[in-house]
Amino acid sequence: MLVRFAVQNFRSFSEQTGISMVANGRIRRMEDHVVTCGDLKLLRGAFVYGANASGKSNLIRAVDFATKIVDLGSTDAVNFYDQYCKLNKEAVDQPGVFQFEILIDNRVYSYGFALSYRDGRIVEEWLYNLGASGSEFCYFARDEHGHVRTDLNLRGESRKRFEVYRGDVKALQSGLFLAEMAKKPEHEDFRVFRQVHEWFKRVIVIFPESVYRPLPLVVRDKKRKRQLETCLTHFDTGIDSIGVHPTTLENELGSATAKRLRETQGSAWRQGGLCTQRPKGAPGGPSREGRAEGRKTET
Repeated sequence: MLVRFAVQNFRSFSEQTGISMVANGRIRRMEDHVVTCGDLKLLRGAFVYGANASGKSNLIRAVDFATKIVDLGSTDAVNFYDQYCKLNKEAVDQPGVFQFEILIDNRVYSYGFALSYRDGRIVEEWLYNLGASGSEFCYFARDEHGHVRTDLNLRGESRKRFEVYRGDVKALQSGLFLAEMAKKPEHEDFRVFRQVHEWFKRVIVIFPESVYRPLPLVVRDKKRKRQLETCLTHFDTGIDSIGVHPTTLENELGSATAKRLRETQGSAWRQGGLCTQRPKGAPGGPSREGRAEGRKTET
């Protein structure tokens, strides 16, 4: 669960800007909108509102940009060159900073990183456990030279492994140490790295212009199928799994209805409507009419 998010030097944000999901204690109505997690009272959801061009969309874009980097484990696959705040002439030479506070198993973790907009290098990265009394436990903190420090009290084989892992980080100029640790063989001393990384992999960001892909394509993508099933279960739809099976219009609608549907579809195309099949001889591609009868359709 998201507790706080903060961003600096990204698009329209020159100074640090953020959003907090911590309830302010003045809520008198809709108390079921507040979740109590240990010493924290968090909002189930929130709205961001303001004037046009005030940065509402850029706040969500910052979340999307940062979570993609964490999910992919590197800045190599994202467009980072023009994401700095252009309102500040010196911003291109200053790092973009992204920080998340998240709740996992009633523990609050602070994870973040800073990247160079010149070459995509990760100049800082950190993961802390934030205690209720204000204490901090450092799982790792990485500086611009690739040095990694930790408060973990490791011994034996675990210590040897970590020494090797943090020695390798100097070669990961554009890669995240968190993502690399999450790839390592599962080990109890390093379990938190995998847990935090998995949290980011489950984040779904939806924009007004987002296009929902056809269901068959979603189902074939195991990751997106799992995400959609999680959402359907969370919202108590009564659906706990989704799948696809091949069928025909005739099987589902009957021969007469299927015939009328095809005729209507051809008529809609001729009148300028949207359809997925062109009638015989129509411009814009070869005719599919000869293959229409009995054609398999996925639902």
